[in-house]
Amino acid sequence: MFGMKWLVDHGAMPKERLEENYASYVGGLLRTLRFGTAEAHGRAEMMEFNYLVENGALSHAAGRYRIDYARMPGRDCRAREGAVADGSQRRPGSHRSLVSEIQQHAGRVEKRARGSGR
Repeated sequence: MFGMKWLVDHGAMPKERLEENYASYVGGLLRTLRFGTAEAHGRAEMMEFNYLVENGALSHAAGRYRIDYARMPGRDCRAREGAVADGSQRRPGSHRSLVSEIQQHAGRVEKRARGSGR
C-alpha cells in the first residue's frame, strides 16, 4: 500500500489505476481479516486496517466501507527515500532497476491477459 504511490510516481504503475489498486488492497485487507487475528499475518492486517481508519482513509457507515483516496498513505512514502523493510538503505538510484523490473513484469502479465482473451 505504501509503495503504490511511489510506483506511480516512478512510472511503474499507471496513475489512472491508483484508486482501483487502493480499493483492491482494502478488499484484500477485509478478506484476510475474515479469518481473524490468531496468527501474525492477521494481526498485521488488523494494524493496517486500524491505521487507515484512524487516519480517515477508511470509514464505515450503513453497512458499507468508504475509501477516502486523498487520505490513503503514500503521499510521504519512506520507499521514496530508499528505505527497505529491515531498516537498511538501498543504494542511491537502485529504484531505477526496481521500477524497470516491475514495468517488465507488468508488461508480461498484460500481454498474457490479452492473449487469453481476458
